Amino acid sequence: FKEKVRKLREGKNLTMEQLANAVGVTKSRVNMWENNGTVPRQDALLR
Repeated sequence: FKEKVRKLREGKNLTMEQLANAVGVTKSRVNMWENNGTVPRQDALLR
């Protein structure tokens, strides 16, 4: 999952902060998704 999030974000030329703002989470949360492999809650995925 973490590789997919990063590739999609970078493919859209978004920073972690921009993605975080777009889905309503913190930059730290996006960082956790990309670097720790933490899986987001379903409601965040739907955004």
